[in-house]
Amino acid sequence: MSELKIAGVYAPGAPVQLTGRLDSIDFSSVSGAWNLDLTVSSSNGRSLSVAEKYSYTSSYFGETACNQTAQALMPAVQDLIAKVVHAPDFPSLLK
Repeated sequence: MSELKIAGVYAPGAPVQLTGRLDSIDFSSVSGAWNLDLTVSSSNGRSLSVAEKYSYTSSYFGETACNQTAQALMPAVQDLIAKVVHAPDFPSLLK
């Protein structure tokens, strides 16, 4: 919500409310990938599901691999959200 407020697009009295459910989240620090599945539901009864496989460079060294995995989560989530808002069905959630 704070991101929406900063962007100036948060409207507490909006006629439509979106909610998100993280259906699955998994990572592999060995192969260097985050896998995220999200369903966004609208108060108008419509929903949209998206998936993101975010690849990143990992390492053979455990501490480095864990650090790189942690650092890759935020861009993975950002890419997932971008997929939601750029999906052709996203505007139908807002009506």
